Amino acid sequence: MASAARLRRGVSFAGALLGQAEGVIASVTADGAYDGEPTCVAVAARQRHPPPEVVVPPRASAVPSSNEGNSARSLPAQPGEVAIAAAVLNTMIRTAKPAAIRVA
Repeated sequence: MASAARLRRGVSFAGALLGQAEGVIASVTADGAYDGEPTCVAVAARQRHPPPEVVVPPRASAVPSSNEGNSARSLPAQPGEVAIAAAVLNTMIRTAKPAAIRVA
């Protein structure tokens, strides 16, 4: 977990880079030092509507997974695996969910 000071430094640095862009930002490609939460926070602070898409490409060392479906073979282990997968999916959905703003 990132410390608050480190998170603020990342937001200010990414914010400075985003401040150089003029107009509406459609998407931001973030990799290396910019592929974390500070960049997402800075992008959200820079432009709420329409929210830009933050694209994080896979790392150079990433390899595709060969597992299909549940990798837990025993029945007692499968509910735990499903719970973990659901938590990961819910986190990804919350991260990508646009901010709703009431206009009227």
